[in-house]
Amino acid sequence: MPESLLYHDTTGQGEDTRFPFEPAVYIVPGRHNYGKKVSEWMFALLEESMAENDGHLNSDDMTSLIITLAQRNYYREAMEALQFSRQNNVKPRIAAYSKVISSCYSHERFELALQVFDVMRRDGFKPSFVTYSRALSSASKANQHEMVMELFRELMADCPDLTDECQSIACNTVLNSCARNDDYDTATWLFDEMKLRGVPMTQSTFNSFMLCVSKSGTIADVKEVVGLLDKTGNGHVDVSYADVYLMAMAADRAVGSSLSPNAYMSAISSCAKWKKWDTVIALFERMRAEHDTVFVVTIAAAMMGYVKEGKPEATMALYKECVANQVELNTFAKQALVTAHLHMGAYEEGLRICDAMMAEQVADEGYRGLVYKLKVQMLVALKRIDEAIALLEETGSIMDQTVNCFRPLIAHFADARQYDLATKYSQMLFQKNQYVSPSDWVQALSVSIGLPDKTAYWEFRRALEIRGPDILSTIPGELFLESSKTHKKAPAPPARSLLTPATSRPTLLSPTKQKLKLL
Repeated sequence: MPESLLYHDTTGQGEDTRFPFEPAVYIVPGRHNYGKKVSEWMFALLEESMAENDGHLNSDDMTSLIITLAQRNYYREAMEALQFSRQNNVKPRIAAYSKVISSCYSHERFELALQVFDVMRRDGFKPSFVTYSRALSSASKANQHEMVMELFRELMADCPDLTDECQSIACNTVLNSCARNDDYDTATWLFDEMKLRGVPMTQSTFNSFMLCVSKSGTIADVKEVVGLLDKTGNGHVDVSYADVYLMAMAADRAVGSSLSPNAYMSAISSCAKWKKWDTVIALFERMRAEHDTVFVVTIAAAMMGYVKEGKPEATMALYKECVANQVELNTFAKQALVTAHLHMGAYEEGLRICDAMMAEQVADEGYRGLVYKLKVQMLVALKRIDEAIALLEETGSIMDQTVNCFRPLIAHFADARQYDLATKYSQMLFQKNQYVSPSDWVQALSVSIGLPDKTAYWEFRRALEIRGPDILSTIPGELFLESSKTHKKAPAPPARSLLTPATSRPTLLSPTKQKLKLL
C-alpha cells in the first residue's frame, strides 16, 4: 500500500506528516471543514493501492487507515473505509472497529456507534468492556431501552469476570436508561441485585433509581433508599441532600411526609437544574406552607418555574414580595423577572432591568452574555431590529446559546415577508447552535422555500438529513420539494449498507462508485 496512506508522527524520524489533513473541525454536526476532500483523497489512495496489489487490500494497512481517520475526528470517512474493506473481503483488526465506535460516540452520533458495534460482533469479534460500555451508553442516550437490556445481558455473558467498578458502571448505565423510560420493575430488580452482590453504588446509582421511584414507587421505597444514603463503607457513598431531590418528588405524594427546609432547598435547586418546573412550583408552595424559612435560591427557582409554566403574574407577585421584604435577588431571579416582563409584553420595563443589570459591572462573561441575550430579545420585541442585530453581532461570542435571540428575529422577518433576511438568520442559527428544535427546521424550510433561488432551501434540506434524520417524519409534506435537475445527483449503483456481510468479490472501482450512503 502507498506509504502516504499511513499517518506518520515524525517521532525521531525528521520526516513530514504523511496524512495530509489536520484533525477535523465540525462547522455543524456531521459536516467538517474539509468537506469531501478527505473522502476523495482516501478513495483515490485505496484505488492506487489495489492497482498495485492485483486488486487486493492489506488488513494491517486498512486498520491503520481507519484508526488514523477515527483518531483525527473523521468518523464518517472511517466508516466508509471500514465498509470498503469489508466489501472487499478484508476485515481490519478489532482496534479499527473500536476506534470508530469511540469517535462516533464522542461526536454524539450514537446511532452510528451502535451500527458499527453490531457489525463488529457479527464479524466475529468480542468487544472489550470499554467498547461494550460505549455501546450501552449510546443505546441509553438514543432512548433504545430494549437494546440497552439486550446489550447488558450479552455483556454479563461475555465478560463474567468484570471488576466491581466495571459492574457498577454497567449497572448505572442501565439504571439511567430505566429512569429515562420509567422502567420501575427493572430498576428495582437491578438495584436489589447491586445490594445483594455488593456492587458499588455511586451518586448516579441513587439519582437514577430515585427518579424511577418518584414516578412509580412508594414512600417505603424512598425510606429504604434514604437509609442507604446515610451509610458509609461497603461500597456505598454518603450522598448529600442535594442529590436526593427525587426523594422529595416521591415524598410529595405521601400524606403526612415532610422535609426539612434545607432538604427542600436542595430538592428545589436540583429540580430547577433538571428543568422540572412543575415540581419546583409544587415543592416551593409546600415548603412555604410547612416552614417560615425560605431561601433566595428557592425563590429564584420558583420565579423561573412560574414563568416556564405560563404564570408570569405569579413571578411578578413573588418579585413584589421580595421588594417589600428587602430581599436581594440573585442572577437567576433577575433572569426570571426579565423573562416574565417579556411574556407579559412589558418590554420597556424589561429593557430597563437589563440596563440596570449591566450597570452592576459584573466581570463574569457568562453573566454579561446572559444579560445581552435578554436585551436582544427585548429589542426585537420592541421592533428595534437594527439595534438588536448590532448588539447580537457585537456580543454573540460571549453568549452560551443564541437560539432564543435568533428565533424572534427570524419570526419578525418572516412576518414581514422578508424571506431573504429570515433565511440568512436561520442559517446563522444553525451555524451557531448545535441543539435546535423541530420548529426551527420548519421555519427555515418555510422561509427559504419562498425565495426564487432555492439554493438555501436545498442546503437546509441536506443539513436536516444529517442533523435531524429522526424528525423528518414530523416536517409538513408541503415543505418537501421534488429535487430539480440542478440538485439531483448523478445516477449511482445502489448503495450497500454497512451491515451487509463481507462476502462480495474484490473489485477495483473508481472512488465515486465505492462511496456508500451512511445514516
